Amino acid sequence: MKLTKIIIIFIICIMMIQVKSKDFHTGYHYLGYQPEEREDGLYRSYLATQSQYDPRKEGMITRIKDQGNTECCWAFATIAMAESNLIKQKLADKDIDLSEHHLSYFLYNSSNDPLNNTFQDKTVLKSYLNYLNAGGNYLFSFQFLSGYSGVVNENIVSFIPSSYENIQAIDHIFQYNHNSYTLKNTYYSLYNIENIKKMIDQYGAVGISYQYVNNPDTMNFEHNAIYNPDGDKALANHSVVIVGWDDYYDKNNFSTLPQNNGAWLIKNSWGEVGSEDGYFWMSYEEPSITDVVAAEFEKVKYDYNYHYDGNLNPSWATFENQMTFANIYQVKGNKTKNDELLKAINIGIQSTDTKYSIQIYRNIKNNQDPTSGTLVNQEPIIGKTTYSGLYTIELDEPITLAHDDYYSIVVTLNKPNDFVKMFVESYQDSDWVELQLGTKENQSFYYKDNKWKDLHNESSTARIKGLTVNAQTKSASHVSLSKTQTMIIGERKKLDVHLTSSTTDSKLLWQSSHPDIVEVDKNGYVTALSLGQATITVTTEYGATASCLIEVSEKDIGIKESQNTINDINKKDLKTKRVGQHIVNTSDKSVIDLYIFLLYFGGLGMMICIYKRKYL
Repeated sequence: MKLTKIIIIFIICIMMIQVKSKDFHTGYHYLGYQPEEREDGLYRSYLATQSQYDPRKEGMITRIKDQGNTECCWAFATIAMAESNLIKQKLADKDIDLSEHHLSYFLYNSSNDPLNNTFQDKTVLKSYLNYLNAGGNYLFSFQFLSGYSGVVNENIVSFIPSSYENIQAIDHIFQYNHNSYTLKNTYYSLYNIENIKKMIDQYGAVGISYQYVNNPDTMNFEHNAIYNPDGDKALANHSVVIVGWDDYYDKNNFSTLPQNNGAWLIKNSWGEVGSEDGYFWMSYEEPSITDVVAAEFEKVKYDYNYHYDGNLNPSWATFENQMTFANIYQVKGNKTKNDELLKAINIGIQSTDTKYSIQIYRNIKNNQDPTSGTLVNQEPIIGKTTYSGLYTIELDEPITLAHDDYYSIVVTLNKPNDFVKMFVESYQDSDWVELQLGTKENQSFYYKDNKWKDLHNESSTARIKGLTVNAQTKSASHVSLSKTQTMIIGERKKLDVHLTSSTTDSKLLWQSSHPDIVEVDKNGYVTALSLGQATITVTTEYGATASCLIEVSEKDIGIKESQNTINDINKKDLKTKRVGQHIVNTSDKSVIDLYIFLLYFGGLGMMICIYKRKYL
């Protein structure tokens, strides 16, 4: 027994020496971002049913990883959250291994998105930094992942180099279209003990950052317990993940005693060090905790992510009570030029507990007006946010989008007696990174003073995304008719309509503005009924329209051959021919026949008389 105790004490001492001597690296950059407080009581509406939770005991957590001699804690924490969330949803097991290297590299070495909509959005490090020693934060991570650059499995992009001196270039073909999973939702929260427990219960893990200070007054190496009563959020430098809790964790395990028992179980990225094999405990009362965030991931569901906001700056536009934002996109993802199906919308909203209403327009006629097309969803998509964050909103029914057509996503935010805040991209420069962006006219808008205003004029873009999949259909997004035609009463003919080539649209809707003047049947045949004008409109199943103005008159065009047929004769405003001293009504066929008969036999009689006088 004594020998066993000696061995245990010896192992603990070795671990303590290992922890104290290890050169730990961090890498979190504090931006000063603060999510909004939620409505009164909502943070406190959840009470955990368990006083303790440890996912290690249930096989609900992946292995501890080591960021090595890099400043990539933020990437390791982000990926740890993704892995825990996928396990929580039973979309993966504890052996899942996602790539921190992919996230770290491409966030700072990004290329244009597959749809060429983020052409000048760059995250440019200062010359003395590289992607392994620059550091980062959750705000950058999740905004970057919302553009579907990752996440990928470790076997697609291998493990991160052990030192920031060993930078490696990764082929840009791996940035997009190799995703194993994609980001669905992100929720930013203020620090609240019960709310964090709720988030862990729902999403598997919660990311935080804190001020790491390597000294025995703040870190108890024997118990791997951290508490720094002088900790400062503004000095936060390390990102980790909360994966469990213990309300009864003894406060005496900390070097400096907090007021109460209770601690978070933290998954770290320094390898399997210390008495907890890479985990440690942090007091509920740690004052430097900041950037509380939870996230949901999902299997790859969409083929295309329409967005302009490749810039990572966490800024927002603020308006009182209500505001409407909109983005216009051209449909261009499907390489077969078939349709795409809009299946979900992603929006970024800073204001909490905010009502939203979303409408989709397609066949946009005026590129300066997002509502100038055909409204597809007569009933708007409505809902309400909870936290500040990024929200993917799935449509009940997908919306068909024709290739090369322009569609808009119009989002109205409403929060009475308060402010609504939409996340937007904007330029930012700092001492370590420059967040560049490129905007164009007629892409992103907000509605104010009864007119649409272009966010390009403010060097900004609303964070509104459209998520689509390929379809097998090919809709008629463009249709045309002759602009004008003339007809006479009683005339009937078919209007020639020209559709998108090789369309699968089979239904056309025909309408007449004045069916008492010109009526039109379901096959596009028009009949002139009375004097006047009528506009004939054809609408494709997709919603594209074209019109023809038809003018009906009574003016007779006489006996006129056209393609070996004689046109109908007008019944009024008649043309006349003079035969002798008589006026002949040329619209009366019986009269014409009579005069032809008289002319024939009169001429014959005259010829007989001439013959007799000459030869008889």
